[in-house]
Amino acid sequence: MQCTKTGCHIYIEQCNCYAYGDAFEGNGVALFRIVQIEFEPISSVLHYRVGDFDQWFDRDRKGVASTLISSSFENLGYGGVPCPAS
Repeated sequence: MQCTKTGCHIYIEQCNCYAYGDAFEGNGVALFRIVQIEFEPISSVLHYRVGDFDQWFDRDRKGVASTLISSSFENLGYGGVPCPAS
């Protein structure tokens, strides 16, 4: 897996939340190492949309980076797009 964006802003549709972390992609799958989760945008630029996720490890552990794996995602480019909700 290749790192595609360090410091990415992610919208997770299934949970209606935003996340911040690092993104890795390979073979049609994205892995996100998430360090922050909020219900409001964290940044004015959005880098990924995740429709559904296959697994989300350590999602409910406070103060611990979590790992989200998804095959249902949209990479909005390295520079991202304006976040519609910000």
